Amino acid sequence: MEGTFEGQIRKAYWLREQAKDCAERANEILDSLGEFSTGKYPAGEFIFKVTPTVRFNAAEAQQNLTPEEFTSILKPAPNAALAKALLGEERYKATQKVYGQTREIIPVTDEEG
Repeated sequence: MEGTFEGQIRKAYWLREQAKDCAERANEILDSLGEFSTGKYPAGEFIFKVTPTVRFNAAEAQQNLTPEEFTSILKPAPNAALAKALLGEERYKATQKVYGQTREIIPVTDEEG
């Protein structure tokens, strides 16, 4: 039955679940090793590389830049939430572009089936 549509969906669902479980388990193992400073740590046939995760933060920018520097990095941009609130559903649809598909596999529960 693995070659059927139902079988392939079942297989894909369980592979996704296993991937989530594996990623969670890997993170638990890494967490159990404790804190590490930024750097590279030899581990047999592997190198464990630790780098900081950084992201732009507007509050940090405003605090650490001169007013001129901060103003120079500002730009007006359309805002999706504002557009949705002001335009209504039909006009808002005119602002959207399809980039791909979201594919979900939802198990049927007793209440649904």
